[in-house]
Amino acid sequence: MHHFMFLAGPPAGQRMWDSVLARIHDQGAVGSAVDLSDLRAETEDPAGWATALAHRMQDVDGCILVAHGTAVPLARHAAVIHPPAGLVLSNGPLGPVSRPLRALCTAARSPGSRWWARPRLAIPWLASSAGLRRTVVNPYVWDRDTVVTVCGPLFEVPALRERTLRFLGSLPEMAASAPTPTVPTALLWGGSDPFFPALHQSFSLPDSKLKLIDGGHHYHPLERPWETADGVLAWAQKTLTTT
Repeated sequence: MHHFMFLAGPPAGQRMWDSVLARIHDQGAVGSAVDLSDLRAETEDPAGWATALAHRMQDVDGCILVAHGTAVPLARHAAVIHPPAGLVLSNGPLGPVSRPLRALCTAARSPGSRWWARPRLAIPWLASSAGLRRTVVNPYVWDRDTVVTVCGPLFEVPALRERTLRFLGSLPEMAASAPTPTVPTALLWGGSDPFFPALHQSFSLPDSKLKLIDGGHHYHPLERPWETADGVLAWAQKTLTTT
């Protein structure tokens, strides 16, 4: 039996996958979620995080890795170290990071620019129309309570906040050097995501299968969890041989 491992990347944590996992389990499948805080890398550079994730996958029989957003480059590196049974990449950089994301990563590396990550500033900004509300169709999906639940731990816990900033600081290098997957790969994409347009992404990994979440925005796992879960399950059932 396959085990679906869902990987979240900053600014979202693993609670983003709660409703997706509920649907996965309702359909009789097995799944779990991890995020940056679960990975205990010996060295906190791209290679260290990828190795830690690969070790986590190695402990799961029949692992299908599903990665979203900023976790996509990390998943590609880890999938080369320990190839999973399948790889699903969703709404993240498949090439060099975009200019706005690069600016955030640069700020994460600069000690003088890290003020934005303090919880009393980060949480209100993420919950605002200038933050995560732009990443969904219905802006009320990212109400303050949801932001605190899904994103809060990565910013409110000092050790995790530091790890989050280090991860974001390393993201441009990680994305630029991400290897081409050698395992069956799907792109499960919110079709209305302006940050990572689906058609542009599909040319980046030509051997992958592109499946669109109709009307889905960047954070479709949070806003359209059933469609996300069903898309993952349908691809695995059609593409992979169950063991």
